[in-house]
Amino acid sequence: MQFILFADHGYHLGEKQRWSKFSLWERTTRVPFIVSVPGYTPGKSAKPIELLSIYPTLVELCGLPTNPDLEGVSVAPLMKAPNSPWPHVAVSTLGQNNHAVRDER
Repeated sequence: MQFILFADHGYHLGEKQRWSKFSLWERTTRVPFIVSVPGYTPGKSAKPIELLSIYPTLVELCGLPTNPDLEGVSVAPLMKAPNSPWPHVAVSTLGQNNHAVRDER
């Protein structure tokens, strides 16, 4: 069986006087991301990735030609070696000039 499971970002229920999902705090930007593909050993990684990585990952896993104009980085290397070095960060944006950057720390 093969699938990709991901979800919408989180929701604040009164924390810090917030009643929405529009912030750059970790509670709202963190989402589950699960990929199951034949030939890959199940594993888990704490490396930061973005939902922009879904399409490049599918392109690589399907052996399709890459498009250099697309944003995002394939997570297929992490699927092969979850603890390998990962030089990428996850960037979240809310409105104009409001960004949050997440790394392994």
